[in-house]
Amino acid sequence: MRAPLVTVAIPTRNRARMLRDALESLATQTFPDFEVVVCDNASDDETPDVVRSFDRRFRLDRSPADIGFAANHLRALDAGSGPYLTILQDDDVLAPRSLERRVALLDRERDVAMVHSAFTVGDIDLEPIEKVASWDGSAVDVIRAPDEFRWRTFADGRRSHLSMSLYRRAALDTRTLDLFDAEVLELAASLRCSLYGRIGFIAEPLGTVRYHIGQNAVNSGVADARAAFARTFAQVKLFRDETRRFLMLFGRELPNARELDRAAAKWARFELARQCLAALPPRPAPIATAAKLRDSARIEPSMRRDVRSAWVLLNGTVGPRQRATLARLARRPQTNEEQEGRTRAR
Repeated sequence: MRAPLVTVAIPTRNRARMLRDALESLATQTFPDFEVVVCDNASDDETPDVVRSFDRRFRLDRSPADIGFAANHLRALDAGSGPYLTILQDDDVLAPRSLERRVALLDRERDVAMVHSAFTVGDIDLEPIEKVASWDGSAVDVIRAPDEFRWRTFADGRRSHLSMSLYRRAALDTRTLDLFDAEVLELAASLRCSLYGRIGFIAEPLGTVRYHIGQNAVNSGVADARAAFARTFAQVKLFRDETRRFLMLFGRELPNARELDRAAAKWARFELARQCLAALPPRPAPIATAAKLRDSARIEPSMRRDVRSAWVLLNGTVGPRQRATLARLARRPQTNEEQEGRTRAR
């Protein structure tokens, strides 16, 4: 019996209601040649009954004991037998043409290792938070060269989304992935795909990603009661640790490995400083600000030598009114005399 072209693996634990939404979105796909493997991490809710309520393409692969979030996601990478693989998060849903559009690009462009689509962002009830989110930002479909994809990933802190990624299984070397990589699997997988070939992007939103307090990303991005997304120190640390690990494993194959590492460090410094400024209390708090900077330097040691740290510390020693003045001065355009003086000083 021929294997289906696409394997959809869904890691899950105790999310029967949202899992049903995900499975229903797959049941309405316009592309029929797929299998669904629900990697159930020892759920004690109605998850098995939900899976069995769908047709034969949907099957349950149940772990008898809780093996943890990361291990269950690693298990999903080896699920099924389709030459194309997508990891659909159990709280996300796909648009009816999602598989069709992504499969068509992989079929047409044999050197493309992965296809990622734009998506919408919704809350726990799938009510819209953000109309269109896109890794690439292009208004049209585009295919990026591997080196361009890696540079934009490292320099801009970009992470794809698992649910919106379709991988060519041959491009995804799972032997180099471990439990740490699984904590930031979308980044680890996409970087490994870039070693195989080009990366395709579809501008049309082909699914909805839920942001909600109960998801694993709560410690790395989901911030407020409406589940609006904001980066945290934890997310920057995951990004920085994974980029270092990728370069440790594969840097010898990349002629610009040092430049990539410097680009990732620069992005991390910018993001950490931004978060430090955003977290400043209303009153002057130099001690708390210095502690925050120490935390950021543990994530990115080059923060200790960065001018942004001095700027953060300066803002932490004054109140909101003085901070507003400093912000205006930072945005103020230079006069011709100031620009000439800077030129002479060089």
